[in-house]
Amino acid sequence: MANLGANIPVQRSAQQFIQSGLRLVGSLRSGQNLSAAELTDSLQVLQDMVDAWSAERLMIYTVPYTTLDQNGVALTLSAGKQKYTLGNVNGNENFLLPRPPKIDRASIVINASASTPIEKPMEMYDDVRWQSIPNKSTQSLYPEVCYVEPTVDGTDWLLYFWPIPTQVSPVVLYPWAALNQFPNLQAKFFFPPAYIRAIRFNLAVDLAAEFPCDMQKLQLVMKIADQAKNVIKSLNLASVAMKEAVCDAAIVGASGSRGNIYSGSASRSHNN
Repeated sequence: MANLGANIPVQRSAQQFIQSGLRLVGSLRSGQNLSAAELTDSLQVLQDMVDAWSAERLMIYTVPYTTLDQNGVALTLSAGKQKYTLGNVNGNENFLLPRPPKIDRASIVINASASTPIEKPMEMYDDVRWQSIPNKSTQSLYPEVCYVEPTVDGTDWLLYFWPIPTQVSPVVLYPWAALNQFPNLQAKFFFPPAYIRAIRFNLAVDLAAEFPCDMQKLQLVMKIADQAKNVIKSLNLASVAMKEAVCDAAIVGASGSRGNIYSGSASRSHNN
């Protein structure tokens, strides 16, 4: 009896996704071709869908440990410098990397030249917490906070570090790995497990708004598209460490941190 071997990565092009998606909803017959204009319009729909997925954390398959820019240069904080740009649109950004949908976490590396350097996570502040820092010009050996906001035109990220470091230190970033856009109709790409099916069926749903389709088929395709997307989200769901549960002090009173779920009181006796 033949056994299924290890997974062999499969490549797909934008045109293959488009034609498959249109067949799923009855907009295209097997062997039928699309016009150049229809292919161009459909590619835009695919690009828009991939762009939207890149804004959903559970559609992102990895948050990579990033210490080098796209040219292999180490990401480093300079002494006395607080603000840095991240992107590759202008070519003169401080951190030359493709702009990710989000920067999830950041760390500073302590004793980088030692045999056992230490990675120390920084707190990621939002605009409210960043505003709460009264003196943003405070300096220290190492920063403890990273605040990220987009540039006015949205092409790059601005990263602020506080306190401002007084020495050169490597930094580690954990950006969302954005899903790649298809550069054209023919280029083929490998995909992580479950993504090909999810792209096929979800693209079919989006294309159904652009092309006449079989409504009965569309209902089934919509159901499968939702299921396929949920499979990806379940795979990408990060494990969350369970913290020890502690009862509210108003419930447990002076008896300790254990309450009685049967009576709602601090007593452990079922009779109380």
